[in-house]
Amino acid sequence: MHGIQRRGGAGRRIFQPLLCLLLACALLSRFSSASAEYGADFDYLHTLNPDIAGWLYSEDGLIDQAVLQAADNQTYRKLRYDRSTYYYGSVFMDCEASADFSDPVTILYGSPGIDEGPLSFLRDYMEKDYALTHSRLLLLTPNGNQDIQLFAAFTVPYDDEESWRLDQVGAEAAFQQALKTQTERSVFSLPENLPEYGDRVLVMATTGDSRQRMVVMGNRQRQGHDRRGGLLHGLRPERPRLCPADL
Repeated sequence: MHGIQRRGGAGRRIFQPLLCLLLACALLSRFSSASAEYGADFDYLHTLNPDIAGWLYSEDGLIDQAVLQAADNQTYRKLRYDRSTYYYGSVFMDCEASADFSDPVTILYGSPGIDEGPLSFLRDYMEKDYALTHSRLLLLTPNGNQDIQLFAAFTVPYDDEESWRLDQVGAEAAFQQALKTQTERSVFSLPENLPEYGDRVLVMATTGDSRQRMVVMGNRQRQGHDRRGGLLHGLRPERPRLCPADL
């Protein structure tokens, strides 16, 4: 068992989504009022692999991925969360990011694969109707759950290393211009999900496809906090991250 749990009701039920997807889908309820009930035993997960930084879920339970972070951006291209070899690797956080997700913008990478890549689900978000009806994800972290309210999805040429990034370092006007650029090319529009300057943003971007990069962006809101209260304020990264910008 990998330590993912659902709390409440008749006790705590432990399930194994990666090993038993059908069972996981049966146990996962919709997020409308129960998303705070989901948690992960990170103490246990860290006995399996201390690089597990979080766990990503979708509303329907079909997205069910560990989020890893190593000292470089290569390690988890070919490893699962339990360190077993896997051609398409895992979802992994940029090695320069704060391990507690406290940065203004956190980037997650992963292979799109064909159907089995850890970020293959981003293909679904390139379809407007799907994106509009699946616009919420849940990120479990050792510091609490975060709602991911999606606001943009688009593709760029794979050799484009800059135009898809959203940086909150600098003036608010520059952030607003960058946000406008991303939302104008998005396949869907949800103005109510747009971040304000100072909100935390999650960016998911694919690797390994020489033709295009899929990018999906979401506004991160910590459960139990309003958006102006900020996320994980004052927390420090586990350790400094130094690595080349090799993605």
